[in-house]
Amino acid sequence: MNVAEDFSEAVARGRLSAAANVVLGALAPPEPEDVVDLPPPGSAEHAAAEAAGTAALSRGEVAVVVLGGGMATRFGGAVKATVPVLDGQTFLEIKLRQAQAAADRYGGAVPVAVMTGWATHEPIRAHVAELGLPEPFLFQQGFALRLTPDGEVFRTGDGEVSPYPTGHGELPGALVRSGVLDRLRGSGVRHLLISNLDNLLARPDPLVVGSHLLRGRRVSVEVVRPPNPASSGARVVRLDGRPLLLDAAELGGRAELLPPLPLNTNTFILDTDVTDDDLPLPWRYYEKDVEGRVAVQIECPLHHLATLLPAAFLGVSERRFLPLKTRAEMVRHEAVLRTALEDLHGTH
Repeated sequence: MNVAEDFSEAVARGRLSAAANVVLGALAPPEPEDVVDLPPPGSAEHAAAEAAGTAALSRGEVAVVVLGGGMATRFGGAVKATVPVLDGQTFLEIKLRQAQAAADRYGGAVPVAVMTGWATHEPIRAHVAELGLPEPFLFQQGFALRLTPDGEVFRTGDGEVSPYPTGHGELPGALVRSGVLDRLRGSGVRHLLISNLDNLLARPDPLVVGSHLLRGRRVSVEVVRPPNPASSGARVVRLDGRPLLLDAAELGGRAELLPPLPLNTNTFILDTDVTDDDLPLPWRYYEKDVEGRVAVQIECPLHHLATLLPAAFLGVSERRFLPLKTRAEMVRHEAVLRTALEDLHGTH
């Protein structure tokens, strides 16, 4: 199924449902070797990874991809890319400055691509034009209409339909359709550092890039452990003996039977050759509260890259993971965020 197909019929017939989300198989916690922490300073592994990542950055082989297609409902519906975070600098401005700082530091270009949505594309385009920074590539993900649990089109209190972006898993296809992937490849880019707009600590870092390269996988996922138990997101589990990522809807409550599991930060390093493949990322059924009623969204989760491709799970510290989902979190974490961003290379 793709975005153009009829989600309504699939929901009405139960092919897409909360029950259909649940992935069957034998679950177990990950083995110690499944998640490899970034090597500590002073170790031979640290030196090797840092050297490999520095070389890749200096050759211009790394691009930053920012996931900016969603509307920030917890920010009052603002376009989060344009929201000031520190000293008047917006989320997107900080991401662009981090890429420029890495380019200046290592001597190779670090282009930026931003996946926008139908509601964020034009505001982001206008915002970029005001910044006076190297212009990123902008490309759009798809959208669909929210449904009721019986498959009818969901309508708001004033009778309007309710569109939404259909998930970060559209990234590979959107990169191809837009031509942005070909342009990045043509400039020598071999690896994409993908992160959420609101995780400002996921910046270009040679240690992380080099750790990906030395692991020899086509995708690496940054995970934190042990995560805050209240944190939401996909977790590293073993399903029928294989490590991968599953979210709460796919685990169907079974995660409660396991010890605390490493948390996906939604930061990936993806080799650009993988998007030549047909990556059939699955569609999942999620229920949201909209105006006090249940609305259904069919979304494509990006974490299934780690299901379809052999993945490396890189254990990172919270120095690379501080998602800012609300304005209150921005205020609460200002000191931590400011300290972490003083040196854009930072501590891992």
